[in-house]
Amino acid sequence: MKYKYLGWIAAVVLSALFIACAKDETAIPDPGPEPDTEPSYDPDTERGWYDAPYIRYEAEPGFCSSNGSFLAPSDRIPDVQSEATNQTALSLAAPGDWVEWTCQKAAEGMVIRFSIPDAPEGGGTKGILALYVDGEKIRDIELDSYHAWQYKKPGAGPYLWYFDNTPAPDKYARMQYDDKRVLLEEKIPAGATFRLVKEDAGAGPYTIDFVELEPVPAPLNYLDLMDGSTVCYHPQTDGPLNVFIELHQGHSIFIPAGRYEFDWGILLSSNTKLIGAGSWYTELYFRADPNDPETINRRGLFLREDVGNIAIKHLYMDTALERRYLTYHGSGGLNGNPPGKVIDGKVGDDFVMEDVWAEHFETGPWITVGKNMRISKCRFRNYYADGLHVFGGENGLVERCDFRNNGDDNLALENWADKMECRHITIECGWRAGGIAFLGEQGGGGYYVHNLLVKDMFEVGIRIFGTKDSQLCNTTFERCGARGGEGGIYGDIAGNAVAAVHIESMSRDDVCRVKFSNVDVKDSRWDAFNLQREEKYSTKFDGVVFENVLIDGWQGYGVHFGSYITGDIGYRNLVFQNGAGERQNEIPETLNFHEISADAK
Repeated sequence: MKYKYLGWIAAVVLSALFIACAKDETAIPDPGPEPDTEPSYDPDTERGWYDAPYIRYEAEPGFCSSNGSFLAPSDRIPDVQSEATNQTALSLAAPGDWVEWTCQKAAEGMVIRFSIPDAPEGGGTKGILALYVDGEKIRDIELDSYHAWQYKKPGAGPYLWYFDNTPAPDKYARMQYDDKRVLLEEKIPAGATFRLVKEDAGAGPYTIDFVELEPVPAPLNYLDLMDGSTVCYHPQTDGPLNVFIELHQGHSIFIPAGRYEFDWGILLSSNTKLIGAGSWYTELYFRADPNDPETINRRGLFLREDVGNIAIKHLYMDTALERRYLTYHGSGGLNGNPPGKVIDGKVGDDFVMEDVWAEHFETGPWITVGKNMRISKCRFRNYYADGLHVFGGENGLVERCDFRNNGDDNLALENWADKMECRHITIECGWRAGGIAFLGEQGGGGYYVHNLLVKDMFEVGIRIFGTKDSQLCNTTFERCGARGGEGGIYGDIAGNAVAAVHIESMSRDDVCRVKFSNVDVKDSRWDAFNLQREEKYSTKFDGVVFENVLIDGWQGYGVHFGSYITGDIGYRNLVFQNGAGERQNEIPETLNFHEISADAK
């Protein structure tokens, strides 16, 4: 989609507000003490973001101490723990309820994944948790469910595809959780106990999924980054930040620590690089009111035509958005007005995104790329739709990122031209659609996806539509899929059962030369694999291979074959264990499903 920015310069001059830290951004930071000894990893065998900067502390039996109530595992949609990791969580219901852990590594960066009730009319409620370290109260932490709680009526079809943020008696809820970021003034020492206490009466129980702690490195500064084209923004003298960016297009722009608020999105030209002091320090906040339907284009980053060599680094990005569409609300049209993506448009060649932490957008980056895209060490969390959606391109790489609590496909690859590699990524707690999506109805393929961990997806772990020349290997899918049932109680958005892995030949494209190797599919809530083709299409499976695939725990079938599937699928060392249902249903005569000999290539 092309966006027209009439009077862009005039708009940005009037629209920005900054609130900056009063620090000398040219000072050399104190490097601090030597880091603790890091654990050793083997990147060839590790799955997920194995060296993520944080340590997770689960609020589950055996992982913490508490006088609260542990919620038993459940995949029933109205149960708040159904969207938690491992489908279990901890409820702090009464004043004085607490949960406590022992800190494994000194850290001052904290994230709390929590759920507190919505207001009866929507809009969220607030609550307070107190943080204690070794018995001493450190501070109060405010929780707010403003960004959470999305609703829709059961079923699918026109007016029923998507969620809004308006509760009603005939709707059910998803996205019951959000994250709270806290940068503490001092580190919690290694070996110390840290406790969260519900001290207020609150609006209801405070549900804790987990806490993450991480040591926060010193902020970057201008002198660290000078490369001949770097300019430094000085909040006290340089005026609104978005005006400064507009006047310095084509440069590396260093944005020091601080919170910068915007009424409009930011437009970028070729060779422009936005570089912050770190994702714990520099925040871009897009404050446009989501209740104003005219605020399309007022959130996130946009690209001018024919750009290239764009870089976004070391930033935190957030919005006032609290739903997917500004005017959808389930009452008019199939789709609504998209309110804003982290970055939107054609980014061209040599696009770089590093150490960007972005939350509460419609989607994460929604980009058409050229050659040599690189995305690394990013956190794509708490969106109302896709985590990252990439179109086209050659020689792209996404690595060492996490995706969490997103409302459509987390990692979507569409119509790739030549070699797209994704590795060492963690995807979890998606509340709609898939963890990974290979979308190839227009010739997509060339995906090499390996060493991923996909877990606790409310619907599909991966869905593959009409893809060619691709590999998925060294990857685990755990607790993905959904059993069918009454809409809003079990199943996908229509109440249908869905598999952990869904592969389908589509209207225009076969599933051709796609290989699964060293893939584990564990504890699927229904079928582990579902292989399909719609009756009206003539597409087929051709040269699909399953090698060293473990199917460990399922409820429906280990492999479910659709009635109209055609073509050829080979397997070698396909292992079934611990299934509650049958290994497979009857194989259609139109499909050659056969074992590959050990010496075959």
